Amino acid sequence: MSKLIKTNKKDDKIIVLLFEWIEVIILSTVSVFFITTFLFKHVTVSGDSMLPTLKNEDRVILAKYVVTSPRVGDIVVVTNSGIPGHDNLIKRIIAVGGQKVKVDPKKGEVYVDGILEKATYTKEPTKTIEDMIPDQEITVPLGCFFVMGDNRNHSTDSRSKIIGCVERKKVLGKALVVIFPFDRWSLL
Repeated sequence: MSKLIKTNKKDDKIIVLLFEWIEVIILSTVSVFFITTFLFKHVTVSGDSMLPTLKNEDRVILAKYVVTSPRVGDIVVVTNSGIPGHDNLIKRIIAVGGQKVKVDPKKGEVYVDGILEKATYTKEPTKTIEDMIPDQEITVPLGCFFVMGDNRNHSTDSRSKIIGCVERKKVLGKALVVIFPFDRWSLL
């Protein structure tokens, strides 16, 4: 006859607890993978084109666009910028498809659909126009965005032929919050 293996309740509790911890670790890992793959991403700002809103080396949480569309005023990350050494750029959406944009470098102003942009977030008046022709009005193609840095005179953005108007598919998502350095923590 075979002998029954005798276990005590303490051993059973340890085994159950061990399996519960393994389950928690697996579920946590799957959750983090899902969240970072489909919902959020961590990005680091490179450069000063978004001053004063974002500084070089700020770390930002980006919400990937899976349901909603980018809107005017959103700070977004754009991929495949065309600028050597800069795969991704972080800029602000100034206008969407169908809107008209005009930069007046003499006055330092930007107009969208003939209305003066009231940008309280810019560092200084917009004096540079990059490749745009002065006082030329550009119509943003449907499915595209006109993006600019908040530090307008030190930003390569939609005013440049290198970037131009950005297609929707090149927008990775919207910047939500600065998470580091901790003293700069803020919602965007």
